[in-house]
Amino acid sequence: MKVEVISRENIQPSSPTPNHLKKFNLCLLDQLIPAPYAPIVLFYPNLNDIKLREKSALLKKSLAQTLSSFYPLAGRFKDELSIDCNDQGVNYVTTNVNCHLIDYLNEPNLESIGQFLPCQPPFKVLGVGDYVTNIQINVFECGGIAIGLCIAHKVLDGAGLSTFLKNWSGLVTCPNLMANYLFPSEDLWLRDTSMTMWSSMFKKGNFVTKRFVFNDFAIDNLKRMSTSAHIKYPTKVEVVSSFIWKCLIASNKKSNSLLTHIVNLRSRAAPALPENILGNLIWLSSARNNTAKCDVVLADLVNQVRRSISRIDDCYVKRLRGDEGCSLMRKSLKEIGDFCSKGANHYGFSSWCKFGFYDIDFGFGKPIWIPITPINHDLYHTRGALLEEIESLVHRHPSKLSMETFSTQNKGYHAETTVVTYCRNKKDCDDRSKLKILLSFGQHGRELITTELALRILSILSEEEFLSSAYPLNLNNTLDRLVIKVVPMENVNGRKLVEAGDLCERRNGRGVDLNRNWSVDWGKKEKDYDPYEENPGSAPFSEPETQIMRKICASFEPHVWVNVHSGMEASILLLALFMPYDHKNTTPEGLPSQRMRLMLEKLNRFQLNDRCLVGSGGGSVGYLAHGTATDYMYDIARVPMSFTFERVLNDWSAAFFTLFSLGGVQMKELHPNATGSGFEKWVSIDDYLNGYLMERKSRYGKKMEVLELGMQEIRTYFRLFLVSSVLLMFMFCSRISKSGRQIVSAMSL
Repeated sequence: MKVEVISRENIQPSSPTPNHLKKFNLCLLDQLIPAPYAPIVLFYPNLNDIKLREKSALLKKSLAQTLSSFYPLAGRFKDELSIDCNDQGVNYVTTNVNCHLIDYLNEPNLESIGQFLPCQPPFKVLGVGDYVTNIQINVFECGGIAIGLCIAHKVLDGAGLSTFLKNWSGLVTCPNLMANYLFPSEDLWLRDTSMTMWSSMFKKGNFVTKRFVFNDFAIDNLKRMSTSAHIKYPTKVEVVSSFIWKCLIASNKKSNSLLTHIVNLRSRAAPALPENILGNLIWLSSARNNTAKCDVVLADLVNQVRRSISRIDDCYVKRLRGDEGCSLMRKSLKEIGDFCSKGANHYGFSSWCKFGFYDIDFGFGKPIWIPITPINHDLYHTRGALLEEIESLVHRHPSKLSMETFSTQNKGYHAETTVVTYCRNKKDCDDRSKLKILLSFGQHGRELITTELALRILSILSEEEFLSSAYPLNLNNTLDRLVIKVVPMENVNGRKLVEAGDLCERRNGRGVDLNRNWSVDWGKKEKDYDPYEENPGSAPFSEPETQIMRKICASFEPHVWVNVHSGMEASILLLALFMPYDHKNTTPEGLPSQRMRLMLEKLNRFQLNDRCLVGSGGGSVGYLAHGTATDYMYDIARVPMSFTFERVLNDWSAAFFTLFSLGGVQMKELHPNATGSGFEKWVSIDDYLNGYLMERKSRYGKKMEVLELGMQEIRTYFRLFLVSSVLLMFMFCSRISKSGRQIVSAMSL
């Protein structure tokens, strides 16, 4: 079977969206959704011999009329909290399929269903400027049609999709766009909380898609088997999901398992909420099986499923919407995530039985089959998969990218860091006139999204991916003048702990916070100091990871440093662009500091819609951080522009490329006659000793390992020696001075 695209176009609303409705705010529960799309394909036979041209015209005309009411679906993502309802339209694709519909349906290949969709799985994460709605009309040789839809799942759930399709097909079902008033959203705390949970539930690896058909006779038998004193009338959803759960328990060696159901909150509220509300008005019910026995009774599982769903009643919905909603959501998701992170198997279910998809008639009959297409739930790469993909990227573009791995150890603890260097012409990498930029991602193990951003930036630099059309940046001249080093995953050992189930771990493999292990104001503890989260280590640069990063900085001598994090508590801050200092609530004085702030303000205004706090880290977040990388880069390494970016989003790749452009302009204004080597750098005794000891270690590495002397210990002994020498010299000179005064006095007598 071959599916060939014959046209692409944008279908716009038949009437423009009023100015006061140009911005559509997503609701809080929309952040719960991990998948970009919930794809659906509706297969229609050619029963009434309506000509293809008439069908096509009918579908386009009715779609344009529908979009006037469903105007958010014709817009583009403005950010992760809202849609720009700009009437740019939906992505509308038409294809020809070189077979008859009946031939395909006789032996449907589930893996090929993705060909009927306008977006091919695995689906990419949606970002700023992306389509909200994508539709593909597939025409078979017999005149049959398959309508494939990929509408952003964070905009509507199954009930909302049903409302849209009913309106498009001619049924008068106008949308209710008040979900944000029921569950208002001002920040992304639920996204971050739910992502932690989903990461523990979804597994990365090979998977297959299978279809199991339960006819009426089979369902009646399951209902009889499930009837008990607790449940006299089990539903078909309860018995089918419980039966599948029972089979999975029996087939899997691990005894603990969790079954979740997506629950529609509309019918469970009191009074009931309208079914035509667009948005994800859903929550998760969860039932656990903790028994060590594999021969569980079906009726018991049905009872557990019934009880888990029934807990989400009108009182529960009221609590979700009330003052305790935030804490209730956090607690619920944390309990699910914690259970799965301990090795329990997760089985997720969702029912589309009551949405009426088989009643969608566009004027040429009802659909004969609506398969559920596979959904890609790989939210993030594993550390191995991500580094492998980056390595493959480098191999495909050797003229632009190069990669090296640094490794070191301290007292039996080993760490290694991969660094990717970008230069359009590798022969010019050592050109001292180029602007040098050093980017660090994944400094904390749990900040998974930052490493994905690193991969995205490298893919754009290699021109395998491109910036959204919302950012028409001409970067050719800028990139010619840059050398960029990217550390995609600074804390590999901490990432291992996260992937092993310790989902909230930010420290490295031996419990040290790498962003507290640098030398500027190291070891100072505030009143709110958390010894678990903020362990600074036994001494500055006690950790191999920070030693490697310092070595990279010393050899590269960057002009711009950016330490990228995925954010703090949402109650404190949404987005932030920080400059020094972290250890005090002030910024540096002088022209360089002013230029840094100006650069961040421009970046915030033109690329991030003024969503970010701009200023010093210590003066903006409400607490001071001591021993951070950015403060070291500015004060000790003398990097002219040192930044920390907090709470990166999917659309931040464009912001980084704007940073690249602004960086060159600001550096010229700061040092108009300077080359790359022209910035004066103080060489501290630490840096001198570090270089000396590195050389000594390369010569006498075995002896150093036998003595188990770390660089930090030797440095400490050397400092003590210097201090002792100065004190002894002072005492000696003082004694001579006193002796001299006595001699002069005696002579005068």
